[in-house]
Amino acid sequence: MLTHRGTYEFLAPECFKMSKNTKYYSGRAADVWAMGMTIYALAFGELPFEVGLGVQTKDKVQEMQLTFEEEKYAEMSADFKSFLLRMLVHNPAERAKSEDLLKEPFLVPQDLF
Repeated sequence: MLTHRGTYEFLAPECFKMSKNTKYYSGRAADVWAMGMTIYALAFGELPFEVGLGVQTKDKVQEMQLTFEEEKYAEMSADFKSFLLRMLVHNPAERAKSEDLLKEPFLVPQDLF
């Protein structure tokens, strides 16, 4: 994609790093990031960083590192943690693809039959 639009808190880190040398980014990878942020917000009622203004938010998105070590994550299943962590990888080349996420144990219980 050539441009980015949307709420900064949900934009993927690569959207903020566009320059003359890197004019494009994968819209699909950026959508996976946005989905991860949305699922996180729905699960916890907040974002994984404090929301600031414009530039502050861009910096927070680019610096964010999820570890799930805080008390509020104690009850979260390992499958859900893995699901979120695979979506919220800073490097878009290493971020899970949507078709891979559909096979995650969190979404596909192993004991259906």
